[in-house]
Amino acid sequence: MAIFFYSIFTLSLIASAIACDRCLHQTKAVLFTNASALSYGACGYGSSATSFYNGHLAAAVPSIFKFGSGCGACFQVRCMDGKLCSKAGTEVIVTDLNNKNTQTELVLSSRALMAMANKGMEQNILKLGATNVEYKRVPCNYNGKNLGVRVEESSHKIGQYLAIKFLYQGGQTEIVAVDVAKVGSTSWSFLHRKSGAIWDTSRVPAGALQFRMVVTSGYDRKTIWAKTVLPADWNVGVVYDSGVQIDDIAEEVPCNYNGKNLGVRVEESSHKVGQYLAIKFLYQGGQTEIVAVDVAKVGSTSWSFLHRKSGAIWDTSRVPAGALQFRMVVTSGYDRKTIWAKTVLPADWNVGVVYDSGVQIDDIAEEGCGRCD
Repeated sequence: MAIFFYSIFTLSLIASAIACDRCLHQTKAVLFTNASALSYGACGYGSSATSFYNGHLAAAVPSIFKFGSGCGACFQVRCMDGKLCSKAGTEVIVTDLNNKNTQTELVLSSRALMAMANKGMEQNILKLGATNVEYKRVPCNYNGKNLGVRVEESSHKIGQYLAIKFLYQGGQTEIVAVDVAKVGSTSWSFLHRKSGAIWDTSRVPAGALQFRMVVTSGYDRKTIWAKTVLPADWNVGVVYDSGVQIDDIAEEVPCNYNGKNLGVRVEESSHKVGQYLAIKFLYQGGQTEIVAVDVAKVGSTSWSFLHRKSGAIWDTSRVPAGALQFRMVVTSGYDRKTIWAKTVLPADWNVGVVYDSGVQIDDIAEEGCGRCD
């Protein structure tokens, strides 16, 4: 028992460190020409994968794959070429690890790539083999189907060895720990993640089996108890109904600076004579990302855009003289809005000083997919 709780505690800490990210991302999606390789990839779903989301499969980079806990995660993906693709996009499920193609975060099956195309443009997108996309994690939905537990062919009762994989995992969660016990018993044994979605133990008890899973959705954790899953006469290759489903949605904590406004710090590299300004934003509230910044002289409608120099630092070599106002485009999930800070820097601004923007960002990330601009 002590070992089991230590295992859960440790895995939970790992999960919180790599908790799911609900932010909007951009990358280049690339075609995976070998569909069977995606099915029989690192997650180990095998032939079951083709039934997931109509075969809209994806291989994901290690930061999404998360040593296997990202297997089965669902993402909304939308092509950014309005002529080639529809605004609706498609949903894909992670079935494999992409650790070879460093040019992209997602490698998609042909079905997934074609599903993003406008009617009649499916072959065009296939010929290109790659397209710029934006993507975000979304809850998986299997229309009322419970979490499935498949007994792998390597399992054998005599040797007390059991290997299982979870199928049809709903919500926006990751299974980070699993243990098993005989139905009616309180003597639990923990399973190891063998690889991908497969968990195993060499200490499986005889009889009908129950399972407990620790799942994490963002920073929230909970235990799911499936009280009767495998019968005493369980067989390999069979998918058993767990009787439960996971429908939790990722939770993240918005930043809260207790009434402090968004701060704008003038970096030391700035100089008025050279019309160069470098700023960084501090105390950014809510659950948002600043994705674009403009500057203009107070009272003017002649705006100049800033470039993201690095991290939270934005700069321009065309800063106007006088007091300055800023406009920031922020994104919370798929929702975007413009924040206007009407008077931020005085005409005699100085480097190294943090100025009060007079505004704060308190938006919370919204689930679901809106339409592209």
